[in-house]
Amino acid sequence: MIRTMSKHHDSLTPKKTASNSDLIPSTLSSQIYLPERDKLAALYILKDIPGFGYSKFKLLCEKGIHPKDVLQHAKQLRLQKETRNAIDQVCSDSHIFAAAQKRAEEDINMAKTISASILTIGDAHYPNSVYHSKYSTPILFVKGDPTIWNTSESIAVVGSREIREPYASSVKKFASAAVNRGVTIVSGFASGADTIAHLAALELGGRTICVMPCGVDRYFPPENRSLWREFIRYSGATFVSEYSFGKITYASRLKERNKLIVAFSQGLLMAQSRAIGGSMISYNYCRKQDPQKPIATFEQDGVCGTEGNAIVESESTSLDVVFKPEANEEDFQKWLQKVF
Repeated sequence: MIRTMSKHHDSLTPKKTASNSDLIPSTLSSQIYLPERDKLAALYILKDIPGFGYSKFKLLCEKGIHPKDVLQHAKQLRLQKETRNAIDQVCSDSHIFAAAQKRAEEDINMAKTISASILTIGDAHYPNSVYHSKYSTPILFVKGDPTIWNTSESIAVVGSREIREPYASSVKKFASAAVNRGVTIVSGFASGADTIAHLAALELGGRTICVMPCGVDRYFPPENRSLWREFIRYSGATFVSEYSFGKITYASRLKERNKLIVAFSQGLLMAQSRAIGGSMISYNYCRKQDPQKPIATFEQDGVCGTEGNAIVESESTSLDVVFKPEANEEDFQKWLQKVF
């Protein structure tokens, strides 16, 4: 069944990385959710308008303004002169909207082909946690069940791709404890800590959200190909991305998706991290939320690779916790109780 719903540039020089495609239409769900073509086309255009940030997309929802109407009646919103001029320039060239319509139609057709959904901000299944975050991206591409985040409890788990002991075992114990509580695991499908957390959900029959740095019709990293195929067929796993079908992975996108990982969750476990890297992007983004989201980590061991753990520990608040590596399920449940 198909339901039709109405209602940035990278900061770093793009660096291409390997990315793969292996389309597998899902047979687990008979429902996918798609927006109307012109709404999606208008959102594609507005995303590229200077000054039209996340708060503006929320304002459209609150005022019940169709994105296409913004292109025709920009004065309905309080916009900076640069933003209004950019919209006027778009509206003066009919080819721009026609091209956006073509792109939207192609994406909708691809979604039907691979049984994927396209959710736009304000839609019934657009995740509330993302909407209320500071990263309410206007379009999400979803492969899997988009109702998976209807639960009010989800926790982000991030960490080094080269995670080592005792942190590897510790993150598995934590993720398992969260799943046992009924919490959804959110992570970035990377090797190392991410994979351990996702697998804990799979092994216990729990729910997990895989935030991808590429289109959801592709898998990354290459070494997770078999896990990607297994998750495509697993009803408890959902892939989500802000990047449209066919988009490959860039270094900047690997970092950017950490913001969406945090947006999907109510708290964050940073398992092991250096002082820089994707995990610390997640950590810093948690700190910028209003209110701040609770953060947990494990004690640093003084060995190279846990400098990020030391930073988290030094900046911890009353909502945060620093676990010992030998922490058990009771310790984890106490913090999760505080988060939720």
